[in-house]
Amino acid sequence: MARVSDVAKYFLCIMNPEEEDCITNLKLQKLLYFAKGHFLAERGQRLFNTTIEAWAHGPVVGSVYREYSKYGANPIPQPLGWDIEELSDPDRELLDLVYEKYKRYSAWQLRDMTHRHSIYRDAYGHTGQIENIDIELFFRENIDFVAFVEDDSLEQIALERLKTLELEDCVPLSQC
Repeated sequence: MARVSDVAKYFLCIMNPEEEDCITNLKLQKLLYFAKGHFLAERGQRLFNTTIEAWAHGPVVGSVYREYSKYGANPIPQPLGWDIEELSDPDRELLDLVYEKYKRYSAWQLRDMTHRHSIYRDAYGHTGQIENIDIELFFRENIDFVAFVEDDSLEQIALERLKTLELEDCVPLSQC
């Protein structure tokens, strides 16, 4: 089983800032959630042992959030000196697929996607934790929903979100 900090660093290592492919803390949290869900659904095993919590802006791994909170809403730089071999080849292969599937979505689009997940809604305001069994069952039963959300609905959600944001809350497109 991988350490959640290594999974986070892996996502940060495979992003390509030259192609305006960047990861903020909000996006990283959603990638960790989707990765855990896909691992549980595809392999029947946990990717990492750390609990995912239901916070106001969606599923979060608290320790990873705190580690990168110093960056605020700005992109997190790629880690230096981290050995990619900390993760097994099969784990990296599935993480690559997860990243390829979700990298095109903004942090806010991913946030809005997770807010539509019943397991998040059930945990938020109740236990505050999204249990592994719930994640596994949700992803197994709803994998098509997770994989094939209509782009038009996401675009509409993003436009509605932009209407509510203050200008100073926005990160220039060149930084995300």
